[in-house]
Amino acid sequence: MNTWTICQDDGDVEDAILFLLSRRHELSLPYAFETVIGSLYLSVTQGEFLLCRDECRRPVAVVVYTCGTDLGEYHDVENVEVLIAFADQEHRGTRLFARGLALLTDRVRAVGGSRVMFYTAPQPGYRKLFGKFAAYQDTMEKACGLLDCYSVQTNDLATFTATLCRQGTTIDGFSHR
Repeated sequence: MNTWTICQDDGDVEDAILFLLSRRHELSLPYAFETVIGSLYLSVTQGEFLLCRDECRRPVAVVVYTCGTDLGEYHDVENVEVLIAFADQEHRGTRLFARGLALLTDRVRAVGGSRVMFYTAPQPGYRKLFGKFAAYQDTMEKACGLLDCYSVQTNDLATFTATLCRQGTTIDGFSHR
């Protein structure tokens, strides 16, 4: 059983960062990995880092996010930006992503957040995936190039993930430490 946790101790943080570093060429990020390093620091210090481990306790997925946005200088904590949502190849196309989004939704609600935002490269595959649960907002020019922005209200995201979990995947694998 795969288990999502909130990275709260040095071991979890180290495992999550090493997992990302070892797969940095698979991440398909629309910006340089060096940009991610600064974001990782912010996310780790704020406890905004989720890690999924398999039954052997190996990392298989990570979600990195920030409460607040770059534009709002991180004071607009009602908005949450997901910087990285990544699962290893073996776990793509499974309900693992939905279960991670369910835990993210719980975390966002716990800090009073009401909206989750995702930025991706403007590609048809991402538009299809994120269009299933989030509304396309805009394609914008950032320092790293063009990015599509999607957003979803936390209540809508909770409904989406609950529906997926009822369709054959339970949330009982979550570990809320």
